[in-house]
This record gives sequence, structure tokens and C-alpha cells, in this order.
Amino acid sequence: MSELLPAFAEPIEHPRVAFQGVEGSFSDGACVKVFGEGVERQGMDHFQYVVDAVVAGEYDYGVLPIENSSTGSINDVYDLLYDRPCYIVNETSLEITQNLMAIPGTKLSDVKFVYSHPQGLGQSQKFLQQHGIEARPYADTAMSARYIAETKPEGGAAIASKQAAEVYGLEILVPHVNFNYSNITRFVVIRNQPELASDHNKVSVVFKTAHRPGALLEALRYIADGHYDMSRIESRPVIGKPWEYSFYIDLLGQWHDAAFIDCLRKLREETEDFRVLGVYAAAEQSYL
Repeated sequence: MSELLPAFAEPIEHPRVAFQGVEGSFSDGACVKVFGEGVERQGMDHFQYVVDAVVAGEYDYGVLPIENSSTGSINDVYDLLYDRPCYIVNETSLEITQNLMAIPGTKLSDVKFVYSHPQGLGQSQKFLQQHGIEARPYADTAMSARYIAETKPEGGAAIASKQAAEVYGLEILVPHVNFNYSNITRFVVIRNQPELASDHNKVSVVFKTAHRPGALLEALRYIADGHYDMSRIESRPVIGKPWEYSFYIDLLGQWHDAAFIDCLRKLREETEDFRVLGVYAAAEQSYL
């Protein structure tokens, strides 16, 4: 199907993987979940650096968070997927649990202040208020754990993942201090070429619609007529083009199914700037 996607590449056996964050971050955990503990991986400061490194071939894959069940879409990632020549080749999902951790031997009553990413602090606000602990924002959850391990401030603690505690030698004082249970983050794995395997049953596409009434409805009717499950639709402004909007859609369907491919072709004909972002296997929920 060369008119919809370039030629499919084989998976890379011993890949180099980039992610946003540092060792012990949730994105690092997603890398381990997908590729295994021994995979060569590198944390980077920004989502854009990850995408650029993958597009340039400096790293084989990138792992990016794309949405969270509590806080919604991660818009920067959607924009990069729309704008850059990369493809989704896999996905995974993790339940994000925030844990209070400190230097081994610390008691909960010793903790006076805690560092974490603002989102981690917000999710743990009830616990912190109950125990009179001061919240101090930090750039990243895993980075806050590393800071506590390196500086050992008296009365200090961090809120981060279980993996961060293991990496930086901290003791978890109280697990799962966030009040939002079922806090799931979905991660996508990107590559500069598409991949295809027999279990791939999910397709992501982006497109724009014409500026006329009913344009989106006309485009989506092909999905409805084919009885395909549209598991997600997301609308985003097109960067640098005021009042233009793109749509991101996840569809469940088999790339080997001729009727499904025909549905995608019709969707392309009814829309503008249509692009298939990738074909991959829909993830089952996982935990971290």
C-alpha cells in the first residue's frame, strides 16, 4: 500500500531508544516495559529532541507519553507527530503511581518538605495536606528523587516512581500517595520508518477537513459504514496556520483487510493533508 505508507521495515533487534526525562522516570519505565531492562536508552530534555533524534537516525526508536487518563492529551506530542516525518510502531500504557521516598532510615514524621513535578504534587495534594508537608515543585519526578539522593537535605523527600527509588537508592516511606487511582498514561513508540506485524490491529491517521458544514461528518461516515471502532479522535490547531485544525484518529482494523484499506483511501479522498501515522498493536494496560 505504497500510496498510504512507505515500505515497512523490520523491527530492530538491539535498538537504541530515546525518551524524555532521566533514568527512573515514567518514560524510562515505558522503555523498559517495551524493550526490556537491558536496552540501550538515553534520556533527553524535551519531546522535540527525542523526535528529532529518531527522525535523524541517531536513535532507532523514541518513547513518548501521548495522553493521561487524569490530565488528558499531551498536546506537544500530538503536534510533533503531525509535523515530523516519523511513525508510531508500538504503544504501551502504564498506571502511574506516585510514591513518597527519602534517604533510607527516614521516618514519615521526619519529612517536612517534598520535591516533585507539579503534576505529581497536585495528584498527591490531599496526602501532603493531611501530613503538613510542604510541596516544592521540581522539573521532573525522577529528577527530584535523584536530587534527594545526591543532596540528602534534612527533612526532605521526593514523590516519584518505584523505579526511581530503586535507581537512586531511596526508601519508599508511603506508596501510592496520589489520590487519583487508575491514573493511566499511554505511551507511543516512534520510528523514522513504519513497521508491520501480524498482530498489528491499530492504525493512527491525521488529516484536515474542508471549511464547510458537514465536512467532518462526511469523512467519518466511511468509518461508521465499515463498522470500524474509532477508539480516539483529537482535534489540534495547525501550528503556524491560524484557524486551521487537524484531526488525529485511532482506528482498530487490520492492515491486511482490503475493505479497511479501502476505508482509509476514501477517508483520504474526503480530507486534506491525510497521513497514516503508523500501524501497530493495540496495547494492554500495564503497571509501574
